[in-house]
Amino acid sequence: MQNFRRIITIVLLCFILIPENVLAQNIHLKVNIEGIKNNNVELHMGPYFGEGKVYEHKIQINTGELLTIDCNIKKLYQCRIINNEMWVHFANDSTWCKNRTVTFYAEPNDTITIKGKLKEYSVDYTITGNKINEQYSEYRKEYLPLFETEIKLTIEQNRAERSTMPLDSIKSKSSARWAYNKYLWLESLKFVEKHLDYEYSPRLIFPLYVPYDSLEMYKNKLHKNVFKADIGRRYLEEVRREGNNFKTESGKAPNFKFKSHKGKRYKLSDFRGKFIVLDFWGSWCGPCLAGIPKMKEYYNLYSEDIEIIGIACKDKDKNWRNAIQRQKLIWLNTLNSNKNDISELYGINSYPTKIIIDREGIIIKKFIGENEDFYLCLKELIDNEIIENQLK
Repeated sequence: MQNFRRIITIVLLCFILIPENVLAQNIHLKVNIEGIKNNNVELHMGPYFGEGKVYEHKIQINTGELLTIDCNIKKLYQCRIINNEMWVHFANDSTWCKNRTVTFYAEPNDTITIKGKLKEYSVDYTITGNKINEQYSEYRKEYLPLFETEIKLTIEQNRAERSTMPLDSIKSKSSARWAYNKYLWLESLKFVEKHLDYEYSPRLIFPLYVPYDSLEMYKNKLHKNVFKADIGRRYLEEVRREGNNFKTESGKAPNFKFKSHKGKRYKLSDFRGKFIVLDFWGSWCGPCLAGIPKMKEYYNLYSEDIEIIGIACKDKDKNWRNAIQRQKLIWLNTLNSNKNDISELYGINSYPTKIIIDREGIIIKKFIGENEDFYLCLKELIDNEIIENQLK
């Protein structure tokens, strides 16, 4: 009996002493997407909630083989498969649309099978291998026609922005796309209402389109078990952040300290007397990068009156610094961190998000997404000041 207890004790101690990364697991993946000519694709993996290592792999699909992906994950990861054929190409440029890529969710030691077809305006696919993927597949199947319409509007907007169309026409295309985005996700709430017990459902309740009181309402309507999974836990975190956002939507901008990419330390209050633009972005964020040329244009035009502070979120130091150099960013930049979480201070849930603060340190307005209204608002603020000064 004593020997048996000794063995059990040793086994338990081994589990306690084994490093966490040894206990973590890889995933196994089999992908077949019709219409893809080049089997070489990129696989991006990042933790859905909380901290964790980001993985990037180059893999081959359509081989019929079950691949072992070396990733050592310990929690739920959101994964994306993309290659050049999934991008939307224009005459001299290209862009990507998230619904024309393959997204799936992976947990430790999952075996995941993805089958689908590349279409003109989407990738139509299904996923098996875990409960969240199966729920996500069910949602995709029901809402695929809406995704395709959203992609068509995105393409129209991108073509307009690359053309010589009048500004009003470009703004109209942009407004149509954002209005449809809102419609799509509000329609998605119908899926949530039918599946309040699905672990995937909180993923569809976007703070961007749902008022704060509705976020609180869904927190009470969703089944309690939903909040044990990472998607539910992240939703609760977003509700808490949106509460902060609700408090700071107007009024005095919360002060914060930061260190620029050049190593100099500042406080937000150091720039009192200028209009300040807080630009919450990331080197991983396509729309964020797409908006940089226009940001440069406006910064050069109004540099005497505005200070832009770029706040890179969910980013790696190396990727962030490379993006600053590659994009030739000419304004102040800082890397957000959990220890000094500026995004939480301002209730940021979506990227890019831009906040305009007036010369007295009061928040004027928040703009979510690459939004033409941001530029119009900034121009109007400064032009009106010029006119008022001329009339004095």
